[in-house]
Amino acid sequence: MPASLMSSLWDLPGPRQFIYRTGRNLLEGLNPVVLYPPGVDRYGIKHELLKSIERDFFLDVRVLDAGAEDMNGGSQDPFTMLCRMFPELRDYGAFERTIEAPCLPDVILVDNLGNCPKDIQVAWLRVLNRWRQASQATGVRRSLLLLIPADAAVRLSLPTSDVRLSYQVWAGIPTALEVRLLCRMKTEGSDFDSQWREYMLASLAGNDIGMCESLWDVITCPTADIIEALKCYAATQTWHVDTIESALTRWNPKPPGHEFGINPHETGFSLLSQGITMYTPEYGEEINSALLAALGWEHEIRHRIWRAQAALLMPMIDEVRRRICDHMTAQYGPDWAVINGEHNTSPLEWGKLKLFFENLPRQTQEKALWGPGIRQAWLIRNRISHYTPITYRDYCDFWNLSVSVRRNSNRRNGR
Repeated sequence: MPASLMSSLWDLPGPRQFIYRTGRNLLEGLNPVVLYPPGVDRYGIKHELLKSIERDFFLDVRVLDAGAEDMNGGSQDPFTMLCRMFPELRDYGAFERTIEAPCLPDVILVDNLGNCPKDIQVAWLRVLNRWRQASQATGVRRSLLLLIPADAAVRLSLPTSDVRLSYQVWAGIPTALEVRLLCRMKTEGSDFDSQWREYMLASLAGNDIGMCESLWDVITCPTADIIEALKCYAATQTWHVDTIESALTRWNPKPPGHEFGINPHETGFSLLSQGITMYTPEYGEEINSALLAALGWEHEIRHRIWRAQAALLMPMIDEVRRRICDHMTAQYGPDWAVINGEHNTSPLEWGKLKLFFENLPRQTQEKALWGPGIRQAWLIRNRISHYTPITYRDYCDFWNLSVSVRRNSNRRNGR
């Protein structure tokens, strides 16, 4: 497998836009709360935010590690930690006045809240609420930026968003198309093997990059091996499978093709925050494939394998069909498609094309070149048309036919 896919995540448009939106909120004086699901690299988000805040928006930013333990056993109370970082704040008395202190930067990024006990997380949300009220009352544009794991947020009573408070939820990032691009960036090519991997991983893993990496080497194996790998991945998660099915009965998945918006007060947020569900614009909101394997819903996994193969292969199969028909027209004229005495108009659909080649004399050069491959392509096309996945070996056989048709028809037709 190539180097970690996560390391190239920030080269994609979706993650970059997420970071930019958050920075834009800060520039406008809002206090954003960034909520990220399991599997998303908190350090990566923090690093990219810091870079963008300073480079793109020219704001001064300091990082406060809310989960850090003081060497002298000091309190993790938010105001105490702020005063420890900015001692001048002790002179301001009331908390609401501290927002005007000249010692403060434009942005305080509060990190590592996921490692804090719940009472400290709640305390920081109270501070956030008072901070946004003070900033609204004074007009001072200094922001608190909180990074909170989404699975921790579901246990908290989050304040309602308003003109000074926003929620940036990491959902639908990256898209399935971007996952394909990420795979291509890592393989640095687009040969038949890479294309299979791109489509299959994007359909099965969605935007779960950790799952993409765990399936990378097994994705060309039989379906049973893929399902077993998904079960192994599920075992690394913190899911309680016995209680999940009842939670899913109350789930109303968002459809594909729409801009995905979710706030932490929605029912679906709890499932998304635990990685139980995932969203991509191409496939909508879905149950995580690894959870499907753990629940024994293998028919759903096979469907996701099928849809990847349909998206990859159907255009290829059609291109081969048309190229063969164009070759026959160029070689034998427009009236070549005669089957059992009946004249047919080119290009033929696959069933008739197969029948035509079966009726050709054995010594015909085209039959020797493409006859067996055409029958195989017809079988593959029929299986996919009837929602039945194919094997990687079937795909390789079709690819060989495609290469042969492209090579020989190009030479004969001078294209």
